[in-house]
Amino acid sequence: MSLKNMLLRIRSNFLYIPSLYGLAALLLAIASIEIDTHIMSVEYLHRFIPDSLFMDIDLAQNILGSISAALLTMTTITLSTILIVLTF
Repeated sequence: MSLKNMLLRIRSNFLYIPSLYGLAALLLAIASIEIDTHIMSVEYLHRFIPDSLFMDIDLAQNILGSISAALLTMTTITLSTILIVLTF
């Protein structure tokens, strides 16, 4: 099998685009953690960043919990709607 045929087969695969999105999300997550760690360790940057952006762990957990609950609800409603439409 030639390289061109193999690349065409991979691109026509159903999971090609979601895999790219997952890889991009992983790279962005790693980059954001590294940037956050670097900013928190440099005291010089604290003068330029507003104090409202620095939050404690409890507030961050509450915000992420609310976002994840909203996303789960939205996904459930969307999936239910799609299944109802496809059954008719």
